[in-house]
Amino acid sequence: LYRDRGFATSKPVTADFYFSNPETLCLRTEYKGSVFEEELKLIGQQYRTRQTIISREGEQQMIGQYLEKRLA
Repeated sequence: LYRDRGFATSKPVTADFYFSNPETLCLRTEYKGSVFEEELKLIGQQYRTRQTIISREGEQQMIGQYLEKRLA
């Protein structure tokens, strides 16, 4: 999957992706020595959750969970 920017860079990146189920998209991106794993889950028509795990040299550096609401 081509992305116009990465999680920690404004430059374009490519990510491997798959759907773990019809409502959940999983992304894996690697650059600058780090691995970024994201899971996006649709919840109804207005919400989604996003979980991001950033690892370097096999060790987790950051884990974030977010609730996002559609504005339009």
